[in-house]
Amino acid sequence: MFRVVRKVKAFNLVEVVIAMAVIAFGAAAVMAMLQPSAVAARDSVGDNYSADAASQFLSYFEIEARKSWTSVVGTSAGLSSSPPTQPASISDSSVEKPGDWATPVGASGNIFSSGGTLNASKGIYGLKGGSDFSGQIKIWKMKIDDLRVGNVNVGLPADKGVRFCIEISYPATKPYKIRDRRYFTLEIFK
Repeated sequence: MFRVVRKVKAFNLVEVVIAMAVIAFGAAAVMAMLQPSAVAARDSVGDNYSADAASQFLSYFEIEARKSWTSVVGTSAGLSSSPPTQPASISDSSVEKPGDWATPVGASGNIFSSGGTLNASKGIYGLKGGSDFSGQIKIWKMKIDDLRVGNVNVGLPADKGVRFCIEISYPATKPYKIRDRRYFTLEIFK
């Protein structure tokens, strides 16, 4: 009997180096995608909490306005003082940290009043969502002076309609100037 001897051929060094380079290139591409995806996930959380909080606030003010128009909105003589008629200015030195916020407002437990220099009378509230989101809400109202009827801008008196505006900035742990901001409005007509 003849014995067949096969020679086993191994990979040479050049083939191994090329295979390692291909793997390293693929791993680098995957790692480069991790950071943008983490940023996108963070922004998505912020957008979701912002939209939910804005909807909650605007719905609350709409319900209150329907109950008592003159106390929440105002009369033909002008707008009432709460919520404020101008957005509050926030400087980085006046921004309170989320740990300094007072007890939750309402039943949801995620919107907080502020006990210090910023407070609800200025239209500023804190917003917490889960363990990874905190922001601040500014709310104000203004007259509707840009209603278009035909080709003419018509201003409405306060006893006929009002625009509620909300700015949500996050994360609250960052200085105000570099936060992401989202804006929401709601127009209510009597």
